[in-house]
Amino acid sequence: MNSVRSYASVALLNGEVYVFGGGDGRTWYNTENFDCRMRYWEQIASRNSKRTCYSLVVLNGKLYALGAYDGSTMVSSIEIYNSRIDSWMRADPMKQTRGYSAAAVLKESIYVVAGVAAGDKVECYKEGRGWEVIDVMGKRSFMSAFTL
Repeated sequence: MNSVRSYASVALLNGEVYVFGGGDGRTWYNTENFDCRMRYWEQIASRNSKRTCYSLVVLNGKLYALGAYDGSTMVSSIEIYNSRIDSWMRADPMKQTRGYSAAAVLKESIYVVAGVAAGDKVECYKEGRGWEVIDVMGKRSFMSAFTL
């Protein structure tokens, strides 16, 4: 990577590794991707807002940055990255603010689990239907989720 960082989010899309956010305690870093075939790192378009400690998932060929810490508080905002045009767009926020949460995609839906500020809430997103709170699971944060 071009920058040493902590609290970054990572996802794999179209054979490339994307690393978003994170920082070194003084500076917040933007976005980079690693082309596994060509074996090099490249900086890509910056997000619309500075943030770290968010979840990152791939849904329908796009990367979703979910919630975060913006330097003063946890947020519920969503940004979507389209790698085909190297561009970010804002999306409807989650119902709960959260950072340090876990997220996974299952059957064309994004599930975001707990996190700091959201506590025990699980939310589900489906394109065309938006976000809904679907469950309460007990307080959790600083965790991971995945699907097989």
